[in-house]
Order: sequence, then C-alpha cells, then structure tokens
Amino acid sequence: MPQVHQLAERCDVLTCEIEHVSVDALKALEYTPASSTASPAAATRPQPAVALSAVSSSPLPGSSKPATAAAAALAMSVSVQPSAECIRVIQDKYLQKTFFQQYGLPVGDFREVRSEADILSAALVFGFPLMLKSKRMAYDGKGNCVVRSAADVPLAYQQLLRACGADSTAYSAALYVERWLDFEKELAVMVVRSVEGELQSYPLCETLQRVGDSVLCQPQDECDDLDDTC
Repeated sequence: MPQVHQLAERCDVLTCEIEHVSVDALKALEYTPASSTASPAAATRPQPAVALSAVSSSPLPGSSKPATAAAAALAMSVSVQPSAECIRVIQDKYLQKTFFQQYGLPVGDFREVRSEADILSAALVFGFPLMLKSKRMAYDGKGNCVVRSAADVPLAYQQLLRACGADSTAYSAALYVERWLDFEKELAVMVVRSVEGELQSYPLCETLQRVGDSVLCQPQDECDDLDDTC
C-alpha cells in the first residue's frame, strides 16, 4: 500500500483500468466533497472519508508530508473515480447482481452456494445445465464453469474453489450459481458520468467471446436502433 500512497501524493484524481484492486487502499485515500473544509491541517486537500490506518508514523521516503497517520491521510486524500464503494460492488459479481436486483434491474436467477449439496439443491430449482461462477476475479470466461449434470458438480466445485484460492474446509462463500439462459447475442455499452453529473455513452457493440483470452468487439448495424434506449 505505501506505493499507492506515494502515487496519491502526486495526484489530484486516481482511477483504475480494471476493478481488481485493493478497495480498502482506495477508500483510505479518497475524500468526499462534503468534508473538504473539515480541518485546517490540509489547506489544499479535503479530508478523506476514512482514516488511513496503514500509514507509517514517519514520513514516506523523500516526502515532506506530516508524520502522523491522521495528518498523512489528510494530506494524501484524493478524488477516487469511480469511488471505492462503486469498485467494491463491481469486483464482486454476486454483490453486483444483488445491487441490480435492489434497484429493479432484470437479472437471471442466481443464488449463493457454499457446498456441492447447495449446487445440487439449486439444480432442483434451476435445472441443468447451470453456470457455476466465482464471485471475484471472474471475467471474459474466467472463473466460470458450465455444470451439465449432477456428475459434473464435484469437479467443477473443487476447480473453482482452487481457482479463487478458497479452502473447501474453511469455505468463504466464494461461489454462486446462475440459471442457464439462452440468448441470441451479448451487447455492451460504455457509459461515463462526469463529477458534475453529465452522462455520455459510447456506441453500442456486440461482444464476441472466443475460447482463449481474446474478446472481440465490433459495431453491429442492427444495434443502431437501440442506441437511444441505452
């Protein structure tokens, strides 16, 4: 984390290319506009929303920042975009789906699983095949496994547990299942919002998933009429 702190000292805004980062580190560094006049200790920086408990009691090498943890946190607070809490939701696919449900967005049926028996119970409701997924570090086909029958459950369960670093003897609720959905295509749109609330969307695309690490994305003429909807 000290390297993140050193980077924050040079920045007014921090952002991430991918969501697999330390949310706690970002949350410790970020500030909220409402707290910008909370303390005279940071004349040019607003107060962070969360205390930076991991900062050393001595200044960072080559730094003239305050020595105390609280003052150092205050001095290094920056604007984190997207916010740490937003990234926390994005990096956990199960939490993401729960968030969507909470706000009335349609999602396929899903449920948390903590054992092979849980997967079999879900199959009684969802049927086979179903998708077994890691909550975290799952993207572009990684961290996912198609379970086509009850015979596939033990191997799929153990493989995904190992992939996400969970110990099956001390399970940490790392997996969930989804009902299998038949769909014609997968569409994607990138939407950005400025700190002033202005919204802008990029052209709608169809994503083409292929075996391996590559993800192709190409505009489709038949998607043009959906641009206004998105």
